[in-house]
Amino acid sequence: MRIRTVTRLVLAALLAALPITGSALPAAATSGPMTITTDTTLTEDQVGPITVGADGITLDCAGHRVTGPGFAGIFLPGRTGVTVENCYVTGFQLGFRLSSGSANTLTDNVAEADFEGIRLEESFGNVLQGNRVAGNGELGIQVVDSFGNKFLQNVAQGNFQGIGGGHGSNIYTGNRATNNRNNGFHFGGTADVISRNLAEGNFNGFWFDAEANSTVTDNTATANLEHGIGLATGSSGNMVSRNTARNNGGIGFVALNSNGNTFVRNRADANAAGFSSIAASNRFDGNTATRSRFDGFTLSGGAANNDVVGNTAMDNGAQGFALYSAGAGNIVSNNTSHGNGMGFEVADSAGNTLAENTASENVANGYFMLSAGQNTLTGNASRENGGDGYLVSQSSANRFAGNTAVENAQDGFSLQSSENNSLTQNSALSNIGVGFELFPGSTGNLLDGNVGRENGLDAEDDNPAGSNQWTNNTFGTCNPQVGC
Repeated sequence: MRIRTVTRLVLAALLAALPITGSALPAAATSGPMTITTDTTLTEDQVGPITVGADGITLDCAGHRVTGPGFAGIFLPGRTGVTVENCYVTGFQLGFRLSSGSANTLTDNVAEADFEGIRLEESFGNVLQGNRVAGNGELGIQVVDSFGNKFLQNVAQGNFQGIGGGHGSNIYTGNRATNNRNNGFHFGGTADVISRNLAEGNFNGFWFDAEANSTVTDNTATANLEHGIGLATGSSGNMVSRNTARNNGGIGFVALNSNGNTFVRNRADANAAGFSSIAASNRFDGNTATRSRFDGFTLSGGAANNDVVGNTAMDNGAQGFALYSAGAGNIVSNNTSHGNGMGFEVADSAGNTLAENTASENVANGYFMLSAGQNTLTGNASRENGGDGYLVSQSSANRFAGNTAVENAQDGFSLQSSENNSLTQNSALSNIGVGFELFPGSTGNLLDGNVGRENGLDAEDDNPAGSNQWTNNTFGTCNPQVGC
């Protein structure tokens, strides 16, 4: 009896010492709030929030879940030098919260189905890299009053809003915002650097409110419901360069009530419209707008003192360049408009300058002025367009000097119900219609030193003799009122 008992005890001890093989049962998740003060690697899921209670430590969730409910899933209150990695946080008001912290790193984490995915507030010098925020009720990544942080290669998908906030000197590089219900990226700070990010399938791609003195370069906005890249609410002093906006439902690049910004070498392709300034003192230089459903470049809504220089509009459905109810002082120069519905249009706008532009092979007119006054067109070229080279309708006190109209399908220069305009030193050559045509109701105009050759008719005035002043012109053929 004693021998059998001893044998059973020895056997039990040996079995306890042997390794267990085969499939082990999963460990139960821990629950309740957790605070860590040393390097910690989770070995099981955690139900309840985790607070990081010391500086300079690492929390590695090793892919385990941290599940709510609760306010902040993983909370870094005033921490410095902490690393949080490989955590999957869901079901909280805030998935991750960094408050008043610096030099912390969040990498390769997931925040899904929280109200906000990651929130950074009053923090500086932190790095968020390779995180994924998806299906959150509000922002994927929210930045509040934080400076000098880096956001690198993060993905925001299916949130109300992707990545955004302020307040300054933050770097956003290589991030992706896709299928968010509002903006893919939404910023409102100063001196930020936003580069090589992708916004696809959002409401707006990149939207800036009161953003100042920031650099926006090499980003792509594609297939967003509304605009590709938009500056609004007093954004100023920003450099927007080398970005691409493609297949967006609204405008590729727009400045709305935002003055003093620069758009350089950007490309807008197959949007509703390419570039638009509804603001003052913006500069558009070396940009390209192609295949827009409507206009390539527009200045409207009182836009004043904008410079539109050295841009190209090609194969847009409506106008290559248009001023609609624009303010004064806009300069549109050295641009090319080719293959659009119309080359350049100035409508209900006064006090602007179009200089050294080229309109070629557009479906209708090269240049069209409607209800426009006191504008100056100098040194422009209009050739091989399907309508008139220059059509001026119901417009007065405009000045045309040193322009050319060559081989257009209708008239070279045509004035309809337009008064007191000045046409000097212009040339109309080989146009199918009339080189210089003044329709009835066009009176008080001065035509001096112009040249018309090899047009269907070089000059024609359909108003009573003396209604217009024709002096020092060179025409081969004309009607009596002109006096060849």
